[in-house]
Order: sequence, then structure tokens, then C-alpha cells
Amino acid sequence: MAVDQGTIIDGAARSDNVNANGLVIDMESRIKELEPDSYMMVALTKAFGAKVAADQLKHEYMERRPIPNYSVCSAAVSAGDAAISVKDYDRCKTDHLIYVPKNDEMYLIQDAAIDESVAVVAWPAGSGTIVTAIAVGDPLVIMQVDAHADGEAVPTAFTNQSTNKFDYIMQLDRAVKKTDIEAKSKHYDTREDTLAFDRGVAWIEAMRDINVLMYVGKAGREIVTASGRRRHCLGGVFEKFTENDIDLSESGGGFTEETLSSILAETTFFSASSKTKVGLFGTKAWRAISAWPKAALRISPNAKEWGVRVSRIITGFGDVDVGYDNVLNADKGLDDRAVILDQNKMRQLYLAGLPVRLYTGIQGSRDIHNTEDAISGTVGIMTPLAELYAQISGVA
Repeated sequence: MAVDQGTIIDGAARSDNVNANGLVIDMESRIKELEPDSYMMVALTKAFGAKVAADQLKHEYMERRPIPNYSVCSAAVSAGDAAISVKDYDRCKTDHLIYVPKNDEMYLIQDAAIDESVAVVAWPAGSGTIVTAIAVGDPLVIMQVDAHADGEAVPTAFTNQSTNKFDYIMQLDRAVKKTDIEAKSKHYDTREDTLAFDRGVAWIEAMRDINVLMYVGKAGREIVTASGRRRHCLGGVFEKFTENDIDLSESGGGFTEETLSSILAETTFFSASSKTKVGLFGTKAWRAISAWPKAALRISPNAKEWGVRVSRIITGFGDVDVGYDNVLNADKGLDDRAVILDQNKMRQLYLAGLPVRLYTGIQGSRDIHNTEDAISGTVGIMTPLAELYAQISGVA
């Protein structure tokens, strides 16, 4: 083979005709990083209180509620009828009072065998039939104390049963690996000489995906894909927050201070509610909030405690600390979503002894040419008492 004599350059040697392999690459030593290293849902729920260490990947608990003292009319009632059709008739007992707000009328239940058609008499007459017609869907207030007659026997006791709830905790793994040759090869960014940089980026990716799962996760356990071994997924708040599920697309999608105040009213009614709610908003809702008058937003005193940047909005139904969660964006189809959280009860879960952590040097003893680390652990969330939360969709 003939010796390569090179290429003759006629005229001046320029940057475009010399041997490019001899030119130093103009490369900055620090790689630019795109993603932040904290995510709102993960950071806030961690700050709400100590994580709950569970003994099983299925974490169970019970909830107890007072019997609701309201219902609605389930079938049209005409003037002159002797009974009211009550949707939740098991909340009614004989000698209880029913108030019809729309008509400002009260009736006394006189029914020995309660079913949907609840026999009543007009109050305070003690006799007589329905005075004014009641339409389907009209609210009914049920007084769950016996309107006791002088000397009567104590009525039959009744109480409400606890309800069973559970949440799944999922195990997750994320590995990073580097060969000895790649590690010893010279890099512009010296952080790439070891696994440290890869490990840091992998941690961000893992936290980002946990953050997303805390919204969209579908709680489940299956044994099909792993041939009998259990695989779990945690349940996200979109699945959990069923009590106050507000779709604003039905009303045009606008998001105003009045809209937020009305939503908070639904979540702060109960004494178990925290004094300050926390709202996480997607791109569309946050754009609307950012356009509100400057007086509506102020830096939250909890910002340092939360560990992330949050503002505070004061409404007639309580204060709410608010923040933008960048995972609720158009790329994921979640830019119209938002959630209201309650810090009193909501907690992160993990299986005792298996929090999310980094394991270094997990490669086998004979694998001398590779270094491998793994992020592994268990994670879940619990949101007791669904009435304390809300989810919002359809923001325009």
C-alpha cells in the first residue's frame, strides 16, 4: 500500500481545508442539564409528614364517617301524598324529622318498616299529608335524632359501620452501568469519568416518573406477566380523588379566583380538613393564576418548610398554598389538570426497610469490567377521607 502523502493545499491554509482531526473541539466542560432535581408532588407529600412504614405491599386501613344527614327525593311526590320517596332511605328512622328546604316544610317520619317510600305526617300538626309537591332531586335534610315524646321508650339503637380501604405499594428499580474502558476514557466533563453523573441523572428520572405515577397510577396487583410473581403499581390521585371530581370543560374551562374558592368550599367543610390546603396545577391553570391580580398571590410562609417554591392564595373558604408542577404539561396531555391536597392525612408509603435508595457496586464479583449501580425501593401514597381532596380537569 502506498504511503499517504497528504493533500496539497493551494493557497492559504484555512480552517475548512486543514486536517480537522488536528483542531481542538470547542467543548464546555460542564454538560447542560434540562430537568430540575425536585418534583412537586414527591417533595410536598414528603413534607406533609413522616412516611408510613407498612408491613405489606398492600397497606390497609379503615375509615369511619358519621351517617350523612341529607338525601334527595328519588320520585316525584304530589301534594296530598302520605309518603316521601327518599333515595338514601336507610338514613331514616321512625320519629325522625325530614326538612324540605325548597318548600320550607317539615315532616315527621311515622313508618314502622322503612323503605324508599317513607311514610310521614305534617309537622308540627302531627297529622296530615304532603302540603307542597316535591320534585325528583330536591334536597332533603334528615334529622337523625328521635323527636322524642314524653315518657316514650328509648328508640332502637343504630350506628354506622367503618369502611375498609387499601393502597398498593410498588417496588421499582432503575439501573445504570459503565464499562472500565469507558470510565477511563478522557471526557470533557470529568463527572462522566465515573458513574456519579449517570447516577444523578437516573435519580432525577426516577423521581420524575414517581411524581407522574402519583397522579396517573392505576392501583393493581397481577401475577400473569411474571408467571406467578406479584407485580404492583401504586394508585395515583386521579384515581383516588373521586368525591370532588370537577370537569371545568362543561362550563367553558375558565379558571378564576371564584372557581378555586368554590372548589375549596367542597374540601374544607369537614373538621378533619387541614387549615391550609395545597394545590398543584398544570400549565393551563397556572397560566390563569399567573394572570390574576398581584394582590391575589403572595409568597407562602410554608415555602421553606415545603422545600419547593409555593405561593399562597387566601379565599373565603380557607388558604391554599399553590404551585406549578411541570409534569402536568401538554407533552403528557395533562396540562388541563390540577389537584387539591390535604396535608393532614395524605402520606407517602413504603415497605418497612425498603425506602427508595441507591445501591452501589451491584455487579457480580467476576464482572471486573463493569460497574453497576441501582436505584431501588418501594413507594406508594395514601389519601384517607376522599372528601378532603379534589381533582380538576378541562381547564381551558
